[in-house]
Amino acid sequence: MSQEAALWVPRFGEEDGVPLSDREQRLFKQIEQSLAADDPRFAATGRTQRSASSRRWRGLGVIAVVVGLGCIVLALAVGPSWGPLVATGGFVLIVAGGFALVRSRPTRPHHTGP
Repeated sequence: MSQEAALWVPRFGEEDGVPLSDREQRLFKQIEQSLAADDPRFAATGRTQRSASSRRWRGLGVIAVVVGLGCIVLALAVGPSWGPLVATGGFVLIVAGGFALVRSRPTRPHHTGP
């Protein structure tokens, strides 16, 4: 089996991955073809829904971080009466935006073997 023809599957903690054997590649193709034949609409939308969801979380994360930073700057202008409350809200938005950005990142498959 040549290196170019091998289908690479990433392993947890590794950048290059592990090639599938010819038999595993054939089984993988059969599963994909079977899924596409059984439910073509699901097979076509499976990847696009995942990427759309990822873009949505990334967009929400960026907006939350920017608005949170704006709240912290606004807290300096408001003064000591409402400033701490506005700054706390900004901090909460920044943390929530960070979680949304982490959620939007693609995950690696978990490796359970040696």
